[in-house]
Amino acid sequence: MSLQGKAMKTRSFFVGELEKGAASVLITGDELKHLRGVLRLREGEAVTIFNGRGLVVKGVIQRIVKQAATVSVLGEDTESRESSVHVVLLQALVKGDKNDFIVQKAVELGATGIVFYAAKRTVPLLGPGRGTDRLIRWRRIAIEAAKQCGRSVIPGISLADGIEEAVAGHACPRMFKAGKGFLKIMLLESETTRTIKDMLRTAPAAKAAALLIGPEGGFTDEDVVHAAKNGFTPVSLGRRILRAETAAIAALTIVQYELDGMD
Repeated sequence: MSLQGKAMKTRSFFVGELEKGAASVLITGDELKHLRGVLRLREGEAVTIFNGRGLVVKGVIQRIVKQAATVSVLGEDTESRESSVHVVLLQALVKGDKNDFIVQKAVELGATGIVFYAAKRTVPLLGPGRGTDRLIRWRRIAIEAAKQCGRSVIPGISLADGIEEAVAGHACPRMFKAGKGFLKIMLLESETTRTIKDMLRTAPAAKAAALLIGPEGGFTDEDVVHAAKNGFTPVSLGRRILRAETAAIAALTIVQYELDGMD
């Protein structure tokens, strides 16, 4: 099939130092390696630059040297691809690379923030220093996911000491909006009376939510008590028992759809 006449996607690059009003931007480091070695872009080609905090500009590559690529800024891209719904994912750590997968898909689904925590039944326990390494890795994954899906804001990612800190919002005070209209939802497989649909459709004006997802071994009774004390309502995702990573993706999608985040 010929691609002639078909609009090609403009490649996007992350530059955290980008400021409003800049006439030119330097692409360096891993982004430069991607531009030169993977995409093999050339001088004169159009690109998009974003700083992860909401600013996106369109530009043209003026010069490529070993240390940097210089992009001439043509103007701001004001088309927003951010969700109108503020959603924080509180996710218990899971095994292997599933945490990476959760970060990637949560970014694509418009999550505002992601907080990982070790629950009582969490299998992987992070040793000294490993938490920092994980956060750096998740940040890189979030950047790549944001570039892929066209987001202008990179969600904040943090690591709480435990479920107590996660549900209290201490790990992400800026992301954790309190007050009326902020739904606190706990996905609990033993819940049989209230579904996530019930909760969302009785609060159609809500524009913010926190989603609490448990570990692969499930929540303990103590976990449920901590969540309830902090205002979380247990809900069901249906008759089937989902894996932790599946539950996170399903819940994020449902919340975005029901609260108009997929408009």
